Amino acid sequence: MQTATRAAIYVRVSTTGQEEDGTSLDSQEERCRAFCESRGYVVTDVYREVFTGKLYRERPALTRLRDGIRRGEVDAVVCYALDRLSRNQTHLAVLLDEIEHHGVRLDLVTETIEDSPIGRFVLN
Repeated sequence: MQTATRAAIYVRVSTTGQEEDGTSLDSQEERCRAFCESRGYVVTDVYREVFTGKLYRERPALTRLRDGIRRGEVDAVVCYALDRLSRNQTHLAVLLDEIEHHGVRLDLVTETIEDSPIGRFVLN
């Protein structure tokens, strides 16, 4: 019997403008939850962050998510968009490598990343 995919939702805003322009934490979470429901994922945790993307090592919610990934508590990470994880290519590469290393998939509500060498290239 196949078990349901355990999904952790990660949402982040870095400016007050994002809260006001339709990408608030609540709107991101709502879209991520709908995405999970459409795929039969079970949402196990929601990580909400108001923090600049420049300092990924110092974001408390992201740190807790990464700890959960390392402990094997997550099958999928769902983000509204890739830039909610990070806008810095180096930080993003580290995070994606860590996610992949632990056999976790990354799903984005607004974007599709092809799981291939070309997809990874386009991602960067």
